[in-house]
Amino acid sequence: MPSQRSFSEVDEGPQDADLERFGGETRPCPSCGADVYDEVEWCHKCGHVFSQADHKVPRWVLVTAVTLVAGFVVYLIAG
Repeated sequence: MPSQRSFSEVDEGPQDADLERFGGETRPCPSCGADVYDEVEWCHKCGHVFSQADHKVPRWVLVTAVTLVAGFVVYLIAG
């Protein structure tokens, strides 16, 4: 019977296909702290499954949205 390998024995780092698919953006796993790609569904080290709540909205998106809403309100009041 063939022996089974654990995750730590198989980890060879990112492959070119992974880098192309996921890019170079990483974040720490909230469970074990390992660096994982932003777009992955689970941690390759501990198996933690990421939910949509684990993905943070970039600050620039929030600032842009608030600025646009504030500008629209000013336009409505002044207009």
